[in-house]
Amino acid sequence: MLRYILALLLFTSVSYGFNKAKSFQMMLAIINIERVKEGASPLTFSPELSEAAQYHDDEMAKYGYYNHQSQVNDDRVYDRVLGLCNTLFVYVSGENMDLIQSADASYKEKEYAKITMDSLIGSPDHLENMVNPLWNYVGMGYAKGKPPNYVKGLPYGYYTTHVFACVTGKIIEVQKKKIQGVIYVFVVVEEIDGYIPNSYVSILDPYYQNSTADVDRYPQYGTWGFYFPYVGTGIYTVRCADSYVMINVK
Repeated sequence: MLRYILALLLFTSVSYGFNKAKSFQMMLAIINIERVKEGASPLTFSPELSEAAQYHDDEMAKYGYYNHQSQVNDDRVYDRVLGLCNTLFVYVSGENMDLIQSADASYKEKEYAKITMDSLIGSPDHLENMVNPLWNYVGMGYAKGKPPNYVKGLPYGYYTTHVFACVTGKIIEVQKKKIQGVIYVFVVVEEIDGYIPNSYVSILDPYYQNSTADVDRYPQYGTWGFYFPYVGTGIYTVRCADSYVMINVK
């Protein structure tokens, strides 16, 4: 996470006034137009998924490679989503990437968005991924750096990553409480698309011990929750049906 923050600060300092958020809004609008054409629901923009997208773009721009699999630690998109999106229950995720290799030192937001989306829509595989009805959220990243293969006169590489996911819940509160001398972790989850589990969750604690916790349902508030014993600081991997989240409990 520290490496991600440092890379983001570095990118911000050399962004040439480029408004990344404005380009993302344009690309989201185009994605949702294509999805509606195919009968799929529009996507919601996710800052959490954008962390995973931005992390990958920063790494590719820094090391000059272009691949869905990290050339630093072999992570793929689902690894990055689980590792960085610690508030989202994710059932499945996917990724579209684009690279502009250019002589231009900077782009305007609209120009960059159009070039990128024309490239993605023009690729049958990328378009199919973009309009997949499984997805309900998308995050986006952008980074400028060295291209993977230097071509004379084209010294700049503009990396774009779109991370798609089927998100089934969003954690809105994690709190430790002591009850009769025992510390528990209480988790409150906002329902997504009306999904509220009706059974239990499985938990793998930092010491790789498995346990289960019953789900408490609060449909009148659009939330559900669960609690489990606190065994120490670290990552607790929680499974709900076939969705996962890694909660960092301090």
